[in-house]
Amino acid sequence: MNIEKINFHDAIIESISLSSDNDFIDKIEIIVKTSNERISLLFSDCFSVKCDFNLWISGMDSIRECYYELSDEYINTLAELRKKGFMPFENQFKFFKIVTNTSNSIIEIVYKDVDISL
Repeated sequence: MNIEKINFHDAIIESISLSSDNDFIDKIEIIVKTSNERISLLFSDCFSVKCDFNLWISGMDSIRECYYELSDEYINTLAELRKKGFMPFENQFKFFKIVTNTSNSIIEIVYKDVDISL
């Protein structure tokens, strides 16, 4: 299933968790509930995660919008790491950004793979 084909608009964010099979955190799982189903998004081989949460607002937070394009900031950072030899050229990262409705929180993930479970 392609993450870009899922309608996340107004889906409730149930949980976000971080884990690792290595010596560093490289997996992020986000569980959302749409009007029809519960979806688990397990991002793996993560390069970067940025979370800007506004936690003082009560109530369930839902997704207002999602973005899938790498920003210039990430493109430049990855290019610089490749140039310095820290990352092979074949590494292709993807981008997923969530902006929430209620708290206007932002979650950005740069990753290689995502496993989607319904």
